[in-house]
Amino acid sequence: MGFSLFSKKDKFLGIDVGTFSIKVVEMSKKGKQATLENYGEVATKDISNMFLKEDEEEKLKMAEKATADSIKYVIKEAGMKARESFFSVPNFTTFFTTFSLPPMEEEEVESSIKYQAKKHIPLSPSEVFLDWSVEKEKNNERKVSLVAVPNDVVQRYQRIAKQCGLDINVLEMESFSLKRCLNQSKKKISVVMDIGFSGTGISAIENGKLKVTHRTTFSGSMVTEELARGLNLIYNEKKANKIKESEGMKGKNREIIAPLVDELIKEMSISFTSYIEKDTSEIEEIVLCGGGSLLPGLREYIAEKTGIETRYMSPDFIKYPSYVKEFMESEVGPIFSVAIGAALYSTKK
Repeated sequence: MGFSLFSKKDKFLGIDVGTFSIKVVEMSKKGKQATLENYGEVATKDISNMFLKEDEEEKLKMAEKATADSIKYVIKEAGMKARESFFSVPNFTTFFTTFSLPPMEEEEVESSIKYQAKKHIPLSPSEVFLDWSVEKEKNNERKVSLVAVPNDVVQRYQRIAKQCGLDINVLEMESFSLKRCLNQSKKKISVVMDIGFSGTGISAIENGKLKVTHRTTFSGSMVTEELARGLNLIYNEKKANKIKESEGMKGKNREIIAPLVDELIKEMSISFTSYIEKDTSEIEEIVLCGGGSLLPGLREYIAEKTGIETRYMSPDFIKYPSYVKEFMESEVGPIFSVAIGAALYSTKK
């Protein structure tokens, strides 16, 4: 589900604007086969104001310029040539919900969805872009997945793309980008944890369809801060960060970090309990992505605590240069999965 604005070409960019870094991938396609041609990332705190409210206009302008400059920098340094772009929008800037419609005539569906949207979205219809998908069920009811992106967020990305000299094809919620990276042929329900610098997005995806999303405060920066306190490095977070990246959850670090991870697991469980009980299904895998997911020992700890298979996001169904193979699971897959998923929108029918 995304908001299509332009036509499609054979080479394109996927762009993921986070609260601390920007990831850009360049991909090509031949038929439905997508190939990762290039990728790059730049970290900068100057973009942290990108998601402020519209009433902080001056800070927003500065953040938009910093974001555009960062995107241009990555494109130039990596030698990317594509100008058609697919942007992913952070979940916390959007609204997502699901609901059912009773049996009705096909021509009544759109007006019914728009009417229901007023009940679920805390903004007026004129203030958002709406998109939805509909599944018809056996009893002739319809299951609707609805996403809304505020107009000001859409306009913000359009201004950034213009400053970069890019054609913006699609804007979509990051959970939809992530689900496109999953290979769910043998899985019924996957829970994706996208662990970033300032928070974690959790999504339940069943048979390729997004069912539930939730956001928690667990983040890479939170782990660093807690580790700094626990190791008496409160005034030396750089050293704490180095210890986090090299040692992860080993030794004393595990005692310090474990309570934060336990809370993350608890929130995941609470968030999806009602959905899973209603659907009489079980989570079959947990998939980790985002820079914070690469904390050494985190994957093993989550698997141990939940008893659920836990892996890193690795979109191995795409083609990529041979030199990328050794980095696909350890770096490219987890860190660039949102950008890759956004770019893969172009391979849709």
